[in-house]
Amino acid sequence: MLENTPWSLTTEQVGSEIVLRAAGALDLETAGQVRTAGTAALRASGPPPTLTVDLADVSFIDSTGLGVLVTLWHQARNVGGKFQVARPSPAVLRILEITGVDALFDLA
Repeated sequence: MLENTPWSLTTEQVGSEIVLRAAGALDLETAGQVRTAGTAALRASGPPPTLTVDLADVSFIDSTGLGVLVTLWHQARNVGGKFQVARPSPAVLRILEITGVDALFDLA
């Protein structure tokens, strides 16, 4: 079950796509790690990248987590890249839809 998933974050680069895979709660305690990893990956990439944040194993997202997604979306666009959210869990998708943030992102 997602509810008891411990926090983890991994980064993988496949060509010009950077994939951040998060698990657990994306909240005040963990959002900074996602922001730092995403910002570093965007700065380190050569051609305009696609930054994908995989939320399949994220059980909860709060306003801080949403804010980080919006920040990374802006950063990706500022370097000529793309931003997408991949496989949001049902709980996360619901929050993205309720807040209207889903309209900003490509959902994969």
